[in-house]
Amino acid sequence: SPVVFPFGNRLGMIYAGHNYKTTAVPAGFYLVGAVSDDGVRWEKLADPVLSPAQDPWFLRNGVAEAEVLHGPDGLYYLLFTGALGDDEKRLIGVARSAAPFGPYEVRRTPLLEGTKGMFDHEGVLAPTVILDGATLRMWYLTSDGDKHMTGYAEIPWPLTGW
Repeated sequence: SPVVFPFGNRLGMIYAGHNYKTTAVPAGFYLVGAVSDDGVRWEKLADPVLSPAQDPWFLRNGVAEAEVLHGPDGLYYLLFTGALGDDEKRLIGVARSAAPFGPYEVRRTPLLEGTKGMFDHEGVLAPTVILDGATLRMWYLTSDGDKHMTGYAEIPWPLTGW
């Protein structure tokens, strides 16, 4: 689940990395990065872009499915799937940074969660966004166990709650 974006005169990529054994970093789900001059050959970055963490709670089991938005304020906004534990419903979190590969400040509350009684009650994941004036428009994936669906949400810009 990569997202590719302009990075100076190169291309940047952030994607989900799954580490199943403890190595230089603990096992878990990470967002990792790479850069390329031509979009064919990619150089992986040494450090994760966003890692599992105990705080906020929805990072504790890892992060996946990234989207990057370069905001009009000059900051980079990283939207991602969080709450990856077996007993947790997926949600969409957001973080911000002065640089596309971090370090990122994570917003302490999720940006979007499934809604009880609605089609996305089982959870939301894999955001795609565009900024349209003062509205952040988001499309996301959801599932009811039998079928996958695309959801849509609008959120006022600029984001608050940091």
